[in-house]
Amino acid sequence: MKTQKNISGKRRNTVFLLLNIFALTLFANMSFAQEAVTSHIKNTDKFFENANIEDTDTNYTYKWSDNAEKWQLYNREIKYFKKDQKLLATLNQRYENENWVNYDRSLKSYNNNNKVIENLSQQWNDASDSWVNLQLKTTSYDKSGNKSEILYHEWRKAAGKWFSTVRYLMEYNGFGEKRRILVKKYNPAVDTWSNYSRYSFSYEDNFGPPDQALVEMWDPYTETWNNRGKYTMNYDMRGNKVKEKRSTWNEGMQKWINGMQFRRNYSKDLLMSEIEQRWDFRMNSWNNAIKYDFMYDAEGELSKMIEMKWNNDSAQWIEKGRYLYSEIKDLKDKAQTKGSDK
Repeated sequence: MKTQKNISGKRRNTVFLLLNIFALTLFANMSFAQEAVTSHIKNTDKFFENANIEDTDTNYTYKWSDNAEKWQLYNREIKYFKKDQKLLATLNQRYENENWVNYDRSLKSYNNNNKVIENLSQQWNDASDSWVNLQLKTTSYDKSGNKSEILYHEWRKAAGKWFSTVRYLMEYNGFGEKRRILVKKYNPAVDTWSNYSRYSFSYEDNFGPPDQALVEMWDPYTETWNNRGKYTMNYDMRGNKVKEKRSTWNEGMQKWINGMQFRRNYSKDLLMSEIEQRWDFRMNSWNNAIKYDFMYDAEGELSKMIEMKWNNDSAQWIEKGRYLYSEIKDLKDKAQTKGSDK
């Protein structure tokens, strides 16, 4: 079984990820006190024993070594599914000294409508030879099945419990598209949730993905929203984002200042290349920075990625890293697994 890889998500900052994956309904504009967090994911040490795993999907990543002049095993990602193809867990392991060593993993739980309500992130600790909690993301839904709130929690080892840190509350426009994301942060000093930032989306044609996103920050002293950033997006006929420009608000000049932009090329719905450019204030132009080229197999699965960095002196792209992706199963059998769940 194959699963389509999320290519672009690995290279986006947190804000951009939120702009693309959150389609939520406004929960409230009030403050909330810290509440006790109880995870539905119990006994994580035996999660795989109790999860009734029906299928697995393993993908290998190879990194090109200039010194050895060959591809070398770098990482493998193992996805675990239930009978209904629900993804229950993802395990990442690194290949070190001819052994597979645990790196990180995510565990999921679902509600009765088969929607994800929890995503638990853990990292492997060699010293304790165990998994360590990092973050818990809980998701709530409205009556229509749309996400209504996403709440992030951090694990406090000393206290042995989760503490809520950030929450995202959303609202839709009349067309069922996300209109605004309200971000609140928890203030432990006064045990309340306070406004932090918000994202407002606009649509030129009142359908499809947003053409612009305005980012504002909350000023607790003046109790007003102030401009911070702006995203402008362009799409092809298939709805693929081919250009994204990010600007920052300059209060002194009272205008938007270019920051960076991304230019993407697609073959149908497959991302073939992405170029990151940064604004040069002296030359008043965009400068190349980083480029990614992607190649796929006959089934549309990512098979190779080349990362390049722009060299201003030679005015050309210089290869920075080359990665090969494979589902060849015998490679897994050639290495013993250290700290594995299998």
